[in-house]
Amino acid sequence: MNSPILVYTPYLWPLWMAAGLLGALGLYAWRYRAAALPFALLMLLAAATNLLYSLEAAAAALPLKMLASEWRFVPCAFLPPMVLATARSYYTGAGHGFSALGWAALLCVPTLTALAPLVPTFHALFRDGFHLEWRGVQPVLLWENGPWFTVHYLYGSLLIWTSCALLLAALRSPRLKRSDTLLLLLGIALPDAVDILFQLRLLPVRGFNFAFPATVFTGLCFGWALLRGRAFEAMPLARRIVLDNLGDPLLILDPGLRLADGNRAAHAHWAIGAADLGRPAKECLPVAWADLLDGYDGREPRRKEAGIEPERRRVYRLALSPILEPGGGLLGHLLYGHEITAHKAAETALRDSEQRFRQLADNTTDVFWVAEWPSIKLLYISPAFESIWSLPRHALYRDPRRRWRASVHPGDRTRLWRRWREQMEGGQSELEYRIVRPDGGVRWIEDRSRLIADGRGFRIVGIARDITRAKQLSEELERHRHHLEDLVAERTAQLEEARRQAESANAAKGSFLANMSHEIRTPISAVLGLADLCLQTGPSERQRGYLLKIKGASTGLLGIINDILDFSKIEAGKLELEDIEFGLDEVLERLAAVVAEQARERGLELVFNGAERVSARLVGDPLRLGQVLINLVGNAIKFSARGTVAVDFREETGEDGVSVLHVAVSDPGIGLTPAQLAGLFSPFSQADSSTTRRYGGTGLGLAISRRLVEMMGGTLSAASEYGRGSVFRFSVRLRAGRGVASPSGSGADTDVLAGQLLGADILLVEDNVINREILVELLGDRGLRVRPVENGLQALQAVAARKPDAVLMDCQMPVMDGYETCRALRANPAYRDLPIIALTANALGSDRERCLEAGMNAYLAKPVDLDALLRALARWVGSARAAAEPVLPAASGTDSDSTPAIDMAAGLPRVDHNRELYFRLLRKFRDEHLPGFEVAFRAAAAAGHWEAARRSAHSLKGTARTLGAERLGDRAAELEVLARQAGPVEEALAGLAVELDRVAAAIDALPEE
Repeated sequence: MNSPILVYTPYLWPLWMAAGLLGALGLYAWRYRAAALPFALLMLLAAATNLLYSLEAAAAALPLKMLASEWRFVPCAFLPPMVLATARSYYTGAGHGFSALGWAALLCVPTLTALAPLVPTFHALFRDGFHLEWRGVQPVLLWENGPWFTVHYLYGSLLIWTSCALLLAALRSPRLKRSDTLLLLLGIALPDAVDILFQLRLLPVRGFNFAFPATVFTGLCFGWALLRGRAFEAMPLARRIVLDNLGDPLLILDPGLRLADGNRAAHAHWAIGAADLGRPAKECLPVAWADLLDGYDGREPRRKEAGIEPERRRVYRLALSPILEPGGGLLGHLLYGHEITAHKAAETALRDSEQRFRQLADNTTDVFWVAEWPSIKLLYISPAFESIWSLPRHALYRDPRRRWRASVHPGDRTRLWRRWREQMEGGQSELEYRIVRPDGGVRWIEDRSRLIADGRGFRIVGIARDITRAKQLSEELERHRHHLEDLVAERTAQLEEARRQAESANAAKGSFLANMSHEIRTPISAVLGLADLCLQTGPSERQRGYLLKIKGASTGLLGIINDILDFSKIEAGKLELEDIEFGLDEVLERLAAVVAEQARERGLELVFNGAERVSARLVGDPLRLGQVLINLVGNAIKFSARGTVAVDFREETGEDGVSVLHVAVSDPGIGLTPAQLAGLFSPFSQADSSTTRRYGGTGLGLAISRRLVEMMGGTLSAASEYGRGSVFRFSVRLRAGRGVASPSGSGADTDVLAGQLLGADILLVEDNVINREILVELLGDRGLRVRPVENGLQALQAVAARKPDAVLMDCQMPVMDGYETCRALRANPAYRDLPIIALTANALGSDRERCLEAGMNAYLAKPVDLDALLRALARWVGSARAAAEPVLPAASGTDSDSTPAIDMAAGLPRVDHNRELYFRLLRKFRDEHLPGFEVAFRAAAAAGHWEAARRSAHSLKGTARTLGAERLGDRAAELEVLARQAGPVEEALAGLAVELDRVAAAIDALPEE
């Protein structure tokens, strides 16, 4: 101890004792008091301060003394913040004292003080200088304090005495022990009071601060409070956490009924906070609660239910009870409140609900009942039971099972109870049964019940209803139903008879229309055929005019018949539309053929606009589209005296290949009035009677046109101004076609079709002499060999003698009609592939179906159009003949020029050796087909339309071979094979061009006849 560096003095023992005691308390609190962290840090810092001060006091060497003195202020600077944190954590129960931001603000000044020994510039603000005084061999270091030392000292004193104020306030809190609080207060206040005396130099020994040895007293006070008073235990903190998280308000009152503390819920519910602490509780609580506090002596708890005035929206169950010390002394009072607003509201609602339920149950005409399950103890049954059962309710309460079963009708009693138990096992029951009342009356009951859980078990809730009246009405209704069924059956029979008669009338109507069609079409067919034949004989101009008028009148009469039949089929829903590929130009050609002459005669100009912008190929019904156009354009021409009739086309392309064709037909005619326009599309209707007399017509054309347009997915409308003309607009839905138009020279006209059929053996079965002669003459003039017979029996004999290439079959004939004849032919396997084409004056859809069912291949209505007949024959006869021809392989070379271009020996037999007809067909073949073939074929091949090119070559092949140009037919066959393969065609086409020239030269050399 008497070393040259350290010098022992009597002041060291209290410092060492204080350091040891405070260090031990700090370590103990750190280890065993989780809620006393600020207190533990305070003790450890105080211990470090005392050790450094003892080193300063014992140091004999000046450098060591100055070093200890400088570093002593590092832990010493943090002592006041730890004192405040300790006092606050003790008072509030918060274990860590402050938030992070609070700690940062609190430690700002101490941190700067702790940096003084490390920063020389700042050190001058803290220490202004020093001097030494010697007490024997012991030097005493006396510092001259700078301005920052004054800040540090005042700041520390402020924190310490603030801590003392908190502890003084804690003396009034009933939740803290006064003895512990007083010990902590004395332990904090004494060292600081001694330090103040030291700074004022009022202590007896100058140069030694007795505040540090005074911390021995602090250690003793803190140790007693920590170990005996059990201060800073976890329980106060836990209680604070629990109380603040308690949802119900809680107040702590001192023995004088003043507010000492409260949790957060008390502030939220009752608006009582820290500002109210220390005030009488009676002043802070609602007036209605005053009787709870009046005269309370703390001996027994008090309870009360009260609301907060004036609105009383919140109701609380209050409890006031004493807080007693272990020895029985009164520490304070605890006021606890539990909000029961929702509970009270539920009680009120339940009470109101029960009241409404009872009012409803007591006044309803149905029986409402409740029973326990499975004991079947009756809990409630409504008064309606007495009016329905005529039994008192109290009797049913005593023994519900026996009383109820006794009231059930004997016929229902045995099965009813078992069924009811079985259904209730599933959770609900629905029964109908009868009861017998004491007066013997029988009533029907509908009983519905359901099993429910109410938290204490299961109950049955049921409703029983008197359905006697409903049963009686049901029985009455059942009787009426049976009677009604008889009436319905009788009426159904009458309607069935009416339907049968209507069907019979419709059948008679159809038969009449068919017979009328047959009887009218047959002579019209003869008239048209004879007119055509006469026109081919070279009549004079006067005779030609008569013949054309005869043909026009017959065609008009035929149009009327067609309109009547079309309207009949439309009304019956039997008109079917075709769905084939066609070109608009084909439709316009037929339209022009029909109406062009009429327009020319009336001095009108007929123009088509926009047709070239419509897709080349379309899919739909060209016949019906043409029928609508002929009707509208014909009307436009008929009602116009001069000017231009225009037909405008516009195509609107849609999705999935569907397009809409818009057509407008405008004329400068007489126009229509609004009244006439309103009934324009009605059947059998025209503008007025004068129009009918002047212009003629049946009034069916526009009605049929509108229905046809609607069947094609469009609409037809008209706009007109009287005296200015009219515009008819319609649209139809069509699909885009996949093919292309055939190039010129494809053989679509009559002569080329006839050329493909040269020499064909045709059996004509026709009972009408005139029609038979006409067809024989027309077909014979075109190179076909026609064998006429009069009836079906002769037809069977002719077919047996020599199988023809095709049969033209009339349907209505004597001896054996066409249907029976066709079935007889089809019965023979040798004739199952024989083409049979029906020629009939019956034009109804049912006639077509009948022909097809009999086994005929095609159907043509009289009067027969020659082009349609030749197309049908070319389809069924020409394809069969072409299929029989061998397909030659493609060849690059050419045969010897010694082969004749035209083999007349092979061609003449195909026209029955009619040289005049043969030469005429050859010259027509040369003039119309040979020049344009090569150009058309090249155009189709260049565009990639190989199918169209193949068809062109195929047509040339058939026509050339028919006329005897065998070598040209072979070249065309080679080209057809190449077109089918989409291969190179230039070499083959060059060879064919040479052969075309040879054939043309040979035809030029024919003699004139």
